[in-house]
Order: sequence, then C-alpha cells, then structure tokens
Amino acid sequence: MTEFNKVFHIEHDGDIVIVTPQSADSGYRYSDVHKESNIVLRLFDSPENKHVLVDLSAVEIMNSTMIGVFVRTFRKVNSNEGTAAFCNASESMAQVIDNMNLHQIWSLHDTRESGISAIRAN
Repeated sequence: MTEFNKVFHIEHDGDIVIVTPQSADSGYRYSDVHKESNIVLRLFDSPENKHVLVDLSAVEIMNSTMIGVFVRTFRKVNSNEGTAAFCNASESMAQVIDNMNLHQIWSLHDTRESGISAIRAN
C-alpha cells in the first residue's frame, strides 16, 4: 500500500515503512509538513511498523525542518528497537548527512534495495 500525501509518500515493505519526502517545489506548506510528520511519527506507535527507510530520491536537498522530522522519526524508531536508514541521497544531500554526522547514527545506502537489505540484516 502506498499513501500519497503532499509532503511524504509512505509505502510498506513488511515491517519497514518507506518514507519518500517530496520536493518543496511540489507546493506544500509548513503546516503540511507539521501535519504529515505527525502522521509519520504515529505509524511507529504500531508494532507492525518497526523500521524506517527514508528514500531521498525525490529531493535534491532538505531544509532543517524536514531533517528535524527525520531525526525525531529515527529517534522514535530506535527507541522501539527498530532500525532507521537513508537511501538514494543526492550528492548534496549526502554531504549534508555527512556534515551533520547523521551517517554515524543512521546508515546511508545507494539504493532502496540495499537499504532494505541492510535493515533486514540487523
């Protein structure tokens, strides 16, 4: 099942929730980010949603608000003993992840498939 929202597209692969943030060019507002980030966080209140993979293929770069959404999501997943990871980052976004040292906490994978495989291996 895929849910198409303005800010985050949500898919499920077993107990992995795949969240694909959309480009700011798609016309969403800050209130949409806030509302949909709460929806994403609530997904992890359910035991069948244990892990998260953030697929960055639709964004060249994310602002601090969006990064904050994923930091909160990853913390919630980690507190529930799940695994969180990024995949498909642009060169610019990979540099941001590196500069913020997020790659030391949550892994970054070249493809969605490699991200799913890494999560399943944990």
